[in-house]
Amino acid sequence: MTLNGTNQANFVDVNGIHFETVVPQRNITLPARGSKTQVRFDFGIRITNHTPEMQRFLLFFIRPQFLYADGTPVWAPMGANYNQVCVPSLLDFQALEPGQHLIVSMHGSFHRRRNQVWFYFLAKDGGSRDWGSFDSGEYLIQVLYENRYATWEGVVFSNEHGEFAPSEKCPDSLRSRVDFMSIENVWVGEVATPLVEFNLN
Repeated sequence: MTLNGTNQANFVDVNGIHFETVVPQRNITLPARGSKTQVRFDFGIRITNHTPEMQRFLLFFIRPQFLYADGTPVWAPMGANYNQVCVPSLLDFQALEPGQHLIVSMHGSFHRRRNQVWFYFLAKDGGSRDWGSFDSGEYLIQVLYENRYATWEGVVFSNEHGEFAPSEKCPDSLRSRVDFMSIENVWVGEVATPLVEFNLN
C-alpha cells in the first residue's frame, strides 16, 4: 500500500473520490496442459482523494470481477467458500488527506483443473472464489469495492492489529475495555472500477 499525490485518468469518480483499476502485467502465460503450476496474476485498486477533506477508507471488502471480451461475465459461484471467517483489523483502515492516493495490491492464480483453466482468489475476509473457465484470448477485469458502515468498533491488541465490527454489531461488553476503539466517518459506498483489458496466452 502506498500514499502519494496522483493525477490519473480511466477512473470512476464518486463525489471527488477516484477509483481506478490497477493491472501491472497485462500479458499472462497460462499453465501448460497437464501442468500443476499456478500462475500468479497481480491486480489492485487505486483510490485518490480529490475532496477538500480527509477521507477514511476500509480496505477489506475488495475483490475482482472477470468478463470475456464481449462483456459477458466469467462464471463464478454466487457466494464465497469459507474455511475461516476473518474480520477487519486496525491496519485495514486508512486515512487519505486531500490529494493523496493509496494502492491496494492483490493477487490470485490461474491453474488447471480437469484440463480447464480456473482463477483462484482468497479475499481478506477469508472467503475464496474460483472463476472459470479461461482460455487463450482477451479478457476484462474490474475491482469491486464495498463498505456499508460508517462506524466500526473493536479492540486493539498489542500488535496494533485488533478486531473490528460494525458499531451496531459490536458486543456491549467490549465498550468498557481499555483497549476499545471506535473508528468513525469511514467512507460508505459500493464501486465497480473501470474495465481493463488483459491477455491470456
